[in-house]
Amino acid sequence: MDEQPMTAAKTLARWCYGRGVDERILGCGEQLLKAAVDQALGRPAPAHLEHAPWQQTATVLRQRRDRDRDHQITPPPPAPCLPCAVAVDQCPTHAGRP
Repeated sequence: MDEQPMTAAKTLARWCYGRGVDERILGCGEQLLKAAVDQALGRPAPAHLEHAPWQQTATVLRQRRDRDRDHQITPPPPAPCLPCAVAVDQCPTHAGRP
């Protein structure tokens, strides 16, 4: 990711938040993380993803969750599972379902 790490983390956090993904994103495999970067940043992910931007992304997502709770804002519904939120066609459980 060429962008500054914090800018990239905020972009990824907005993308994740809008899809109902929380800090559990850290549990995704590298293939799903690359798909998320491709979609969130609008360009292919680098061959090797560093873990630091994802840790920052998880921190931003936790802060957003806390802010929502403090201000009584209803967040988007949680994703049924992380692979579905990132790329439903790669979800071994839900692929092919409408």
